[in-house]
Amino acid sequence: MKSTQGYNIECKTALSAYNYLFNGKELQDEMGWDVYAFGARYYDPVIARWSVPDPLAEEHYNYTPYHYTFNNPILFIDPVGLDTFNINIANQSIDRIAVENSKTHVFIIAGEDSETNYTLNINDDGLVKFPDAGYGFGRYSKEDKGGDHFLKPETAAALFGLTTEMKDNNEDFRIDFGDMSNSEGGAPGGDHYTHGGKGGLSGLCIDYRYLGHDSRSYQGQATDSKFSVFRNWQFTVKAGQWGFNKNYLSNQGVWNLGPIKFQPNGKLIDDHNDHGHLTYTR
Repeated sequence: MKSTQGYNIECKTALSAYNYLFNGKELQDEMGWDVYAFGARYYDPVIARWSVPDPLAEEHYNYTPYHYTFNNPILFIDPVGLDTFNINIANQSIDRIAVENSKTHVFIIAGEDSETNYTLNINDDGLVKFPDAGYGFGRYSKEDKGGDHFLKPETAAALFGLTTEMKDNNEDFRIDFGDMSNSEGGAPGGDHYTHGGKGGLSGLCIDYRYLGHDSRSYQGQATDSKFSVFRNWQFTVKAGQWGFNKNYLSNQGVWNLGPIKFQPNGKLIDDHNDHGHLTYTR
């Protein structure tokens, strides 16, 4: 029986009834062999490789330019053959598959008991708009004119990793985010200079509401009875593990729990009694 790259003709007929298989992509044979259409590139399931090299193969010189997801399809996927951040919660790693001139970033978060995907468009200033809500997070306050939820892609990847790990560890967890940067990388509302603009940290900074005893953000002061020393300390320590190590927190003496004095990952300053502030430094 005649065969073509491991698929005989009878098998092709059977496959035609349901051709959306590997990664949910369509199996096609218009070019004379069976490949999956990923949009940017075609994937050959027989040799487990792309049919064309990675456009930025020089960024991953230790891998063949035809590799698929760093040769680790158990942990990672590449839904579109485009610029992808594979975020592995188990070892807190972020591996990027970079593609030149891509208009989107795909974020694939492999958690302990979950897998979440986000596709975010890249604007002309190289920023992505972080979602208002998702797995383990939401937002507070209305959106400022010009936007207030824009981050560098690397910052967004780390934030997805942080919130996913916190949520996987505690199903009740939910952190609410406020100002980040505006769509041009400037300060939201024009006056929050640490979030962008001259001397600011464009696309790196995130405001968040403190966590209560129920592991969820609340609107109020750090001195309120809702404030949980342990939950907020735990969050700042975990944030540091994901690369957020220039943080600002309440200086109202709230980090003591009886005889225990917790050391949060951040600087204690004024004007942060109703919210904390993360800055990505990695």
